[in-house]
Amino acid sequence: MEQTESDELRSNSNPEFEQVASEFKKFQADFKDPLILGSLIAALKDERSSTNLILKEISAKMDRIESRLSALEINGNGNFSGAKSSDKPVLVAQVDTDILDFIRENQKACSKDVQDKFQYKGKNAASARLNHLFRLGLVEKQQVGKKVYFTLK
Repeated sequence: MEQTESDELRSNSNPEFEQVASEFKKFQADFKDPLILGSLIAALKDERSSTNLILKEISAKMDRIESRLSALEINGNGNFSGAKSSDKPVLVAQVDTDILDFIRENQKACSKDVQDKFQYKGKNAASARLNHLFRLGLVEKQQVGKKVYFTLK
């Protein structure tokens, strides 16, 4: 009688392999249980939520660091001076001026508002424009729920 590959492996294997194989079969049987699958999915959902919170905190800290760095100027020696970016005029593109005027008229704006007004295809472009204005120190931002609103300084 011919031996199959798995029989041949079992006869030539060590006890460690046998243990791993039996654990694998147990996991395989466990994954057929809907209760175990549901608990794994719930654990993954919780882990994803906590990861998203951590990423949001990191992003907020990076924004604060960027705004502090943009307030500093590098002098000729490469050393930081305490001069604020408001000490010299900030030149911006016409579209940024239009966005600033839009914010002035409406008191506040989010990326969706800017997207609709200036006919951007997606919120990413509008958000990038608003964040650029924030880094220049021309607007402030505040998160309200899932939206981030920008106001003039």
